[in-house]
Amino acid sequence: MAVKGTIRRRVNKDGSTSYVCQVKAGHDPATGKQRVLTGTAKSERAAHKLVHELVTKAASGEVLAADATLNELIDRWLELGGPAEASTRMTYRGYIRNHVTGDIGQVKLSRLRPEDLDRWYSRLKAKGLAPASIRKCHVIVSGALSQGRRWGWVVANVAELASPPSVPKPVVRTPEPDQVRRMLATTAEVDPEFAVYIRLAAVTGARPGEMCGLRWADLNWKSGEIVIRRRVSRTESAPVLVDLTKTHKTRTVPVDQGTLETLRRFHASTVERADFCGVALHPDAHVFSSSADGRVFWQPVSVSRRFRTILERHGLEHVTLYSLRHQAATVMIDAGIDAKTVSERLGNSVTTVLTTYTRARTAADRAAADLMGSIYDT
Repeated sequence: MAVKGTIRRRVNKDGSTSYVCQVKAGHDPATGKQRVLTGTAKSERAAHKLVHELVTKAASGEVLAADATLNELIDRWLELGGPAEASTRMTYRGYIRNHVTGDIGQVKLSRLRPEDLDRWYSRLKAKGLAPASIRKCHVIVSGALSQGRRWGWVVANVAELASPPSVPKPVVRTPEPDQVRRMLATTAEVDPEFAVYIRLAAVTGARPGEMCGLRWADLNWKSGEIVIRRRVSRTESAPVLVDLTKTHKTRTVPVDQGTLETLRRFHASTVERADFCGVALHPDAHVFSSSADGRVFWQPVSVSRRFRTILERHGLEHVTLYSLRHQAATVMIDAGIDAKTVSERLGNSVTTVLTTYTRARTAADRAAADLMGSIYDT
């Protein structure tokens, strides 16, 4: 379809005449609205020349998102995908709503500079936002601008030149093995089903979402191995099963005979429960389910709440359900298990194991301290 323009004659307040030129330039990729290029000429001949220039400009595609704001780019980025995980997009929307939309998001992309972002970080800090949260805001904006550069909305990602606050990695707090044993013993008396969950999480180091996504079909009774192939992921509507782990890899985790026997007894009890309710255990029944047939999986949020109740009984502070994963890594590393094996069991890279979980070491660190001190004792 050919691009056409219009010329409208206008009489100004001082009695002079001017010509208003307009050319429709397609729809703005940021808002979806019709874009109109306008200009003013002093003579009819100049107006025709201006319309020709505007038509050429519109037809060449030169006018795309020059007037789009950061908000519009972020909206389009999320609309067309954004970060891969639905749970991540949900988290991002909260940061965007609270810290971006009414502030830096209103700035036009063509005027956005690194110093604008640095001033924004300062404003967020003044509002009491933690460095980790400010960094998260930066990551969101940078991600949108990177996509905008690929789309041709911006020439460069100015966030790459900004200076968000650094965030030191927190020291991971993990329960001691003795504490987990006591926790298992007391939980088995009041909530045997949840005790199975805690034991399996502690020995496999599986993520809470992966634990909730386990099915009985994932367990090989003969080899004593569990295949972790899915997880429960949060979305804005409801938690859903995702047929991939966080690192998009399926992994096989061997379990010990004691845990395997615990799972056998637990499986038998789930079958009995289903029979008692007059239903059959579904072929894809979840290991941890809130329905008799096993179709309804536990939700990580509910499991975390349940776990906090147990922690209160044991007086454990700053420990979360995810701490069982860190505890598994710590025990293996302190026992001298190589980083490659630990990474394969946890589904992390070797680098992550060495940079994250080794910070939680306890026994090995104490042994190293005693060794170094003994060298210089007199």
